[in-house]
Amino acid sequence: MTVAPEGRSPVQFVGWSFREAHEQASPVESFPDGRLRDDAPTVGLLHADLNALGSVYAPVSLGALRQCPVSAWLLGHIHAPSLRDDRSPLVLYPGSLQPLDPSEPGPHGPWRVEVVPDGTSTAVQLPRAPLRYEHLEVDVDAIDDEGAVEAAVTDAMRDRLRTAREEGPTPQRLVCRLTLTGRTPVHRAVCDLVETWPGALEVPVAESAAVVEAAVARTRPALDLERIAEGTDPPAVLAQLLLAMREGAEDEHAQEAWAAIKAACSAVQDSPAYDPLPAADDLSPDRETLADMVWRQGLLLLDELRSQTDAAPQE
Repeated sequence: MTVAPEGRSPVQFVGWSFREAHEQASPVESFPDGRLRDDAPTVGLLHADLNALGSVYAPVSLGALRQCPVSAWLLGHIHAPSLRDDRSPLVLYPGSLQPLDPSEPGPHGPWRVEVVPDGTSTAVQLPRAPLRYEHLEVDVDAIDDEGAVEAAVTDAMRDRLRTAREEGPTPQRLVCRLTLTGRTPVHRAVCDLVETWPGALEVPVAESAAVVEAAVARTRPALDLERIAEGTDPPAVLAQLLLAMREGAEDEHAQEAWAAIKAACSAVQDSPAYDPLPAADDLSPDRETLADMVWRQGLLLLDELRSQTDAAPQE
């Protein structure tokens, strides 16, 4: 279809969408080169899955799109806005005008796409959606007071809302998913505190508000491993093991621990539930990832052991 606004150069549109629920072939293979005008730039409209080889939702490659005589590609299928290539021809997923769920963070709204007769194109997002989702990571390292932890969180929410207000029309609601990180002596209290925030913690800024939709604590207890390791009780033994792992000292206890850890991972991986997966080996974490997991869980276990030891009646 060719559109010729009064007083402006004409522009032609060429589009394609699904005939069935699934489409495994690339629609670019049937691009109608011979039917296009030579005296007007072209905008391509395509429902497709970009750079997703093997997809059943019309897989197309960026390279194939760039080979077509098109000035701008506007793609559907993904709801989150994404400018995949800002060169001409630009490749844009405009996304939905308003986010549909928390998996679509950031600004939403229409895009202004300009195509000039020589074929060059530009795209600018107009963040008009009154609702906006954000994923916030808040570092509470070394904070030793629950009130200060909550203050750090509300400050982060307020700063993100103010930034959103500066980017364009004010969102009425900034809905946050929070992740707290860092080592803190109030780790246990933080784990309890985050459970109270969803639906309850709200930070107003002028006529807008930031609210918490979900929150999770990825914090770790602040522990003096060297001092704890000086004893002979179970916390001391665990602290010694963690220090050995951190320093790469593969003594007998560390080797036994790693053997047990690997056996536990293998038992999960060899579970019949994973038999249908053709590459189950790829699910195994590498040594660095596994070491980080063990370190974090070891600190949490050590904190639990110490709390039980402190709470035990003394003879």
